[in-house]
Amino acid sequence: MKPFQIKGRKGWHAEVRLADGRKARRSFPTEEAASAWMAAGTPAKPKEGPAPEFGGPSNIRLGSLLWEYALRYTLTKGGCEAELTRINHYLKGANLPPLALHVDELGRRALQPKPATVVPEGWKTYLARRQARSARTFALMHRLGAKLCSEVTSGDIDTLHATMLADGLSPSSVQKEIALLKHLFNVAIKRWNWKGFENPCLDIKLGGSVKRFVTVSEEQMQALLRATAQCDNLNRPGFGGGSNF
Repeated sequence: MKPFQIKGRKGWHAEVRLADGRKARRSFPTEEAASAWMAAGTPAKPKEGPAPEFGGPSNIRLGSLLWEYALRYTLTKGGCEAELTRINHYLKGANLPPLALHVDELGRRALQPKPATVVPEGWKTYLARRQARSARTFALMHRLGAKLCSEVTSGDIDTLHATMLADGLSPSSVQKEIALLKHLFNVAIKRWNWKGFENPCLDIKLGGSVKRFVTVSEEQMQALLRATAQCDNLNRPGFGGGSNF
């Protein structure tokens, strides 16, 4: 294509097709100037897509990303409260408050910082034992929550997988934990424009979730009965009007 003139307009016009398929057009006072511009060529500017949300994986910690994920995805899930329990371990590592589900009188859902709860004496020993058993897992989740997403590696996920099993957590619990992180990173790549980011959970093979019957031991049953009795006492007149448990 050669430079051309347009009726009613001054000068010479030149047009070139860029490498990305778009056209560029400029006007020049002389035909020679238009020809020189066409001969030199015009470098194509790549089409810029939307910027990655949250600044991309190098600008947000895993705990903070899970906070955003909870607001956009966990909130509407049927197992919202169970998933929040998992997410809250990572939030602690990012110095964020734990989240809780709130449903108002109209049935509308929202997430808000989890209020402090009063744990009845009958549960304290049992809960302390459970937390001690999974202390390595929780500490690892806190460290991961503090990491920038770009620093989370497949090795970190392997270590989490192995640590949870070594601490005695069920394969189903491990499966749900890894599935949460895997979906989180897939959402970041596909929905939040994290182009070029590789999901560190990709090579982890996940089995199906297994439904189980829960067996309550005699010790657990007695602890439950004691805790229930204490809750009843707290709700009786003269005991402060109720429990947060």
